[in-house]
Amino acid sequence: MLEIRKIVVGPDFKDGMALAVGQKVVRERDRDNPKYNEFKEKIERIVFHEGRYEIWVITLDGSKEVKLWKYYENMPIAVELYVNY
Repeated sequence: MLEIRKIVVGPDFKDGMALAVGQKVVRERDRDNPKYNEFKEKIERIVFHEGRYEIWVITLDGSKEVKLWKYYENMPIAVELYVNY
């Protein structure tokens, strides 16, 4: 299986939405929470599976829960792989 490091979603690479492994993505939105607007999750891995690109995130708290965050299919996507020399 290919190890995907980053994808860019959209027809124009320069203006597309970039998602990379390790990128923090989800913020706390509850204003009553003392951690309001802090990042809650980061991208754990990006997988190409059954014709779609899946973005899996992991929580940054102690639980380390991994879950599917979003996926893309039938869209123009540029893929960047890990290069190990």
